[in-house]
Amino acid sequence: MDIKPIDININDLGLFTRTAYILDQLNLLENIREIRKLWKLDNNLIPRASFSNWVNQPNYDFELSKEASGYYLQAKDTLSKHDNRKCITEDEKHESYVLGKKLADMNPVEYEVECFMKINGLAPIWKQAILKSVVCGEISEDDFRNSNNELEYSEILNDKKFSWVIEKVYKGTRGKRQILRDRALYWMVFEEEKKGLGAYRKVMDIWDTKCPTPKLEPHEEKCKHCIFDQNIIEQAIHRYRDFLLR
Repeated sequence: MDIKPIDININDLGLFTRTAYILDQLNLLENIREIRKLWKLDNNLIPRASFSNWVNQPNYDFELSKEASGYYLQAKDTLSKHDNRKCITEDEKHESYVLGKKLADMNPVEYEVECFMKINGLAPIWKQAILKSVVCGEISEDDFRNSNNELEYSEILNDKKFSWVIEKVYKGTRGKRQILRDRALYWMVFEEEKKGLGAYRKVMDIWDTKCPTPKLEPHEEKCKHCIFDQNIIEQAIHRYRDFLLR
């Protein structure tokens, strides 16, 4: 199964930008691909409308990923030491012991997501978004709601690291709007490059066929959608890659 981007259906430009920065990292998408194989989703993702039925199925027979298995074995060892009243360090309590205690109340899906978030340094607010990314291949603002059904992503918007990265590449509201096009072009080129040479030219042709105002004249002067120079695509890809690498 090839790497595919997660559909990010988020209108808030600030949240969209920060979410794209996380979910478009290739190593993270590789991890998602591995988990999908273990969850038997590599050829058939679950529609969002059926997500609750899937996630609440009574019995799971999924294996844990290599990373989660490592935490599992470490957690079992630490729990054993604790049960035998042997000395454990504060680090073990913080790392393995906490995950081990969580494991007792979790099914493999929940535990896998917990480990995934720990490995990628993600706060608890990301849990539903990551789970929907793996299972459905798409997320929305609703995945950042708390138990009271309130949107709660201020900690993401106020994260200084995110803010620094974004301001370095996409400054202001105009820059955040620009990321929508840059991301779309980035993934279009990513797909076309697998097929061979001439990716930028092909992407430009595909992009222009989706013009919402094809009869606008003079088209090249007035159209804000179409791309008339491959250099624009090259600049967009360079800008977005720079964004993801920061």
